[in-house]
Amino acid sequence: GNIYVLDGGNCRIQKFDAQGNYSLTIGRKGQGPGEFEQPTHFALTPDERILVYDAQRKRLSVFSTGGEFLRDLFIGDKIQTNYSFSEFFVWPDGDVLLSATQLDPEKSQEVRTFYRLTLDEFRHQQLFSIRYPVWLVQPPQGGAMGWADLIKVTVATDTNRNVYVSYQKDYVIEVYSGEGKLQRRIYRKFAKVPYSEEERRQMAARPSFVLNGKEYYKPVPEFKDDIQGMVARENGELWVLTSQRLAGDYVIDVFDARGRFVRQLRSEEDFPFAGHGTIWRPGAVWKGGRVYALVTDEDGLIAAKRYRFEMLD
Repeated sequence: GNIYVLDGGNCRIQKFDAQGNYSLTIGRKGQGPGEFEQPTHFALTPDERILVYDAQRKRLSVFSTGGEFLRDLFIGDKIQTNYSFSEFFVWPDGDVLLSATQLDPEKSQEVRTFYRLTLDEFRHQQLFSIRYPVWLVQPPQGGAMGWADLIKVTVATDTNRNVYVSYQKDYVIEVYSGEGKLQRRIYRKFAKVPYSEEERRQMAARPSFVLNGKEYYKPVPEFKDDIQGMVARENGELWVLTSQRLAGDYVIDVFDARGRFVRQLRSEEDFPFAGHGTIWRPGAVWKGGRVYALVTDEDGLIAAKRYRFEMLD
């Protein structure tokens, strides 16, 4: 099949054939129809349309796979968000699952609300909302506030439109239906993995944000997040990347469609950590016991890699 790559810095989608040969460019920088200022998400629909979300314009542009511009949908008129969307998944029926995040400063929380967007009728349905704490700073002299997440959230969805939400700090996964109803929670006992002194030193040296020229540093946690990433497989399994390591390899817990733990897998030693690769995000292609993904290295170079998994005894 063809390969599509979002080149956000140059405001375009590039299309390549299965051998990696360049085919065509879709979109360009600008404010007109089919143009982008800050493209942050894109996806392919089952009927072979390309969706590109422009966070600056709060607009969803629709193209054919041949590069023809079809229409613009102004999502900002329907859904309010402080930033770009946190999630952007296309379900098998062509509907889009997305989430918008807003700050609740009075409670020092972020509120992430999930929506289902139907493209042809261009209507949306609010499904559910979650809340989680943030580290909030109000400068003494007033003005804009600064904040940083205290809990990371990971989201996955499957072909049955179930939505999996994990609060990565602890091993808890909530499972919602495609209509937004909480169906169950998945728990697993987990021995927390502490950060090394060197890791804590490096985190303590990085400012969480800069406000009015002053650097702010949130508290450094003692333990790593239990969950580092997750993906829902086409066979109904949920794969959860943990902070556990075995002989240098990462460990993946596997649950069946009913949320029961069934086995563990170990990855290859150079398996990309959740924060540095796209392997646990939309765009990775899972096939059999392997996954194909674009991964960015420390120098900013992007490479297509294939990873395999082995079952633990």
